Amino acid sequence: MTLVSKITAVNGQVRPFCGPQHAPAASRPLLDKLRKAISRIEHREPQFAVTEAPSGIAPGQPSPWNFGLAGIDPHLPRGRLETGAVHEIAGANYGESPAAMGFALALATRLLAIRPGDPRPVLWCRHTPQTHDFGELYSTGLDALGLTCDRLLTTTFGKSRTLLWTAEEALKSGAVAAVIADMDITVCDLTATRRLALTAADAGAPVLLVSGKPPGQATSARTRWRVSAAPSIPPPFDEAAPGEPAWTVELTRCRGGKSGKWSMVWHHATHSFSLASTVSHRTVEHRSHPGRRSAAL
Repeated sequence: MTLVSKITAVNGQVRPFCGPQHAPAASRPLLDKLRKAISRIEHREPQFAVTEAPSGIAPGQPSPWNFGLAGIDPHLPRGRLETGAVHEIAGANYGESPAAMGFALALATRLLAIRPGDPRPVLWCRHTPQTHDFGELYSTGLDALGLTCDRLLTTTFGKSRTLLWTAEEALKSGAVAAVIADMDITVCDLTATRRLALTAADAGAPVLLVSGKPPGQATSARTRWRVSAAPSIPPPFDEAAPGEPAWTVELTRCRGGKSGKWSMVWHHATHSFSLASTVSHRTVEHRSHPGRRSAAL
């Protein structure tokens, strides 16, 4: 007996529910009507469908490369940093080179964090004079800032021309997620940075030009940042201990955006930034308590 194994109650009696092929002729129009109604329901978008995440990014789309801060992101075009572009990061003076390096590292780490399925590393190209003045990269320190050694490739060059060529070739290969070019930006003219910008756009990967001093000429950088170390906010469990890295960052140029200046803190555990709105208050507090210490990268 070829009956659908469903049971239904009709007028208080329990009987087998016949399949469509066994339905009485009189009930077929009703069944056709029900089928059409069910089909419309199945092909209709659910009433409570999730089409947008709280962050404003549709599910399945990559998160934007930005700071995740309402006080900074509106200054950027479309609220994000362009991935296929050159971004210039320089210290407020030559002594602030480590601060510029730390800020660039935080941006690169955040880029990797929003692309969890991308196994490609960051390539950090360094110019020999930079290593002489500020030393080699310290793997334990990099790891503490959120970038593990397996996601970082480093190389050092004696000539800036060789460094720029390597950065271009790495981008063309598609083997790296981003390139950090740690060098004297003043030797980069408009032509050199234009080549980098075009290659970065084709690769869809950013180039972070890091230097201890601003360039003396025009470049093709999409954004231009000036960075200096700022007092860190002590951790809540020990106000005498150094806090997380903090910088005073100034956006001096941004195509399609607007300039601004902020004090921000980098949280390595969550790969996120926060505005250091209490830095000035903490600084005053430390001055009144000589036993307390502050630290900055």
